[in-house]
Amino acid sequence: MRNHFTIENLRRALRNPRLIRRELLRLASLPFNHGYGRYVDSTLAESIDVMEADWDNLLILDACRYDYFEAQHDFDAPLNRVVSPGKMSWEFMQNTFLDEQFHDTIYITSNPFATRLPEDTFFKTQYLIDEWDDKIGTIHPEEVIAAAKEANKKHPDKRLIVHFMQPHRPYLGAMAERLRERVDLIGYRNEGDGVQIWGAAKEGEVTPEEVRTAYAESLDIVLDVVEGFLEDIGGKSVITATTARCSVSGCSRSRRASGGTRRDSVRRRFGRCRGWQ
Repeated sequence: MRNHFTIENLRRALRNPRLIRRELLRLASLPFNHGYGRYVDSTLAESIDVMEADWDNLLILDACRYDYFEAQHDFDAPLNRVVSPGKMSWEFMQNTFLDEQFHDTIYITSNPFATRLPEDTFFKTQYLIDEWDDKIGTIHPEEVIAAAKEANKKHPDKRLIVHFMQPHRPYLGAMAERLRERVDLIGYRNEGDGVQIWGAAKEGEVTPEEVRTAYAESLDIVLDVVEGFLEDIGGKSVITATTARCSVSGCSRSRRASGGTRRDSVRRRFGRCRGWQ
């Protein structure tokens, strides 16, 4: 776990006193988070092993809620709930990929946690960190798709995992841009002295409805990119998710999304995700 109590963070707090209030709120929430985390861990035996599922292309939407996906997708395929093997991205990777080898699979990923996996886990792992948008603090779905198309072209006999950052914060779309103009929002890796969007909501700088709108728009953006990709690629495709996000209005239980795409050959799984990021 990252150590929050460092000399550098103390200096940041002295420069920006609201960080002290934010840290107090974080500490106050720890008992709830730890208790819920223990409950989540107790249900891991129910989780799905996506690597054992029947697919040629596995598309992972990071932090995608089941209810939002269900409301916003246009794919003509059945939708099923399953349990995620983790309550955050790295835990998902640990319980799905770690200490295993999948040399029939190429992993295209925009999630920085993937760099912790051993290099020989897959036939090939392509980290897209060089495509990082420093201004927003994420990797755009178009960059991920471009890499996936190239990998499929070079290795058409391999299974393909395509891991997007969206709809995980920082969000994309018109509402997200308006919020960034108004509030100093930080990106996925929490660089700088700004605030991440959940902290901004707790402090009243953005409204819960604005956050929900930004999340939904970000999901729409990645779904449009996914749909275009699936029109070009062959085989059976599944859309799934690492985990889901917590609701800003009281931290409602979140769910993991997993749905198939490709209209002529689809498997869809949507799952309840225990926990949030």
